[in-house]
Amino acid sequence: MTYPILSAKNAETFLEGIQSGGQSSIDDFVSYRESESSFAYADAVALRKKLMDLKGGFPVEIGPKSKHASEFEASASALVHEHIGDAQYSADPEFWTWLTCAHFSDLVVWRYGISCAPANYGIGAPGENFLFRLWLRAELVRDTSLEDSYRLARTKSSVDFWRSHLFRQSYANSRAFARALFKFQYPSSDNKPRLKRDEIRELAKRLARMKSNLLVAYLEEGEALRLIEAEAKILAAAA
Repeated sequence: MTYPILSAKNAETFLEGIQSGGQSSIDDFVSYRESESSFAYADAVALRKKLMDLKGGFPVEIGPKSKHASEFEASASALVHEHIGDAQYSADPEFWTWLTCAHFSDLVVWRYGISCAPANYGIGAPGENFLFRLWLRAELVRDTSLEDSYRLARTKSSVDFWRSHLFRQSYANSRAFARALFKFQYPSSDNKPRLKRDEIRELAKRLARMKSNLLVAYLEEGEALRLIEAEAKILAAAA
């Protein structure tokens, strides 16, 4: 079995061709990687239909910092994760580059604009790939003990919180710790953040430094939450 991949170099060449009005085919740049599980064209088409149906409920144009952006990502993350799951290719950056360039380049433009950073396609910074980030949001806080295991991922919340304080932080490699930090920052059903932007940034810095002396992967969610609350109290007292 195989799945398609696209290198960053080939992705850049393909996108340059599209933006210049060329007629190059994505098939000219795609390779395939052996795997225990396969991902076919029909799988991508099915996922695209779900995301395009979702997109249809939003404005034709949105700005990168629009409230609609965070609302879309909250719903889209579960759709992407439900479709991709934890198959072997979910850990392959070149798979995500292919998926985004081959089937969702227009979605990236809708979300970020025609002149958006190449990283949103996975070029130069694989972790910034838009489709991968949607998947990762659900992967980090998925809770199989809940009736809706994607409830936390679906919660309308700041895009900056996810990108700056979860996606880019090594402590979020622990799903229990990631869930605990999310629940700390968004403790109530009204989805209002507990800490202001500067406050959560300082807390994240403190948690990142703390991780060098603490194996957060061994903490259960309740333990992680109590630790985060204690660190937040220390910061508040010092303010």
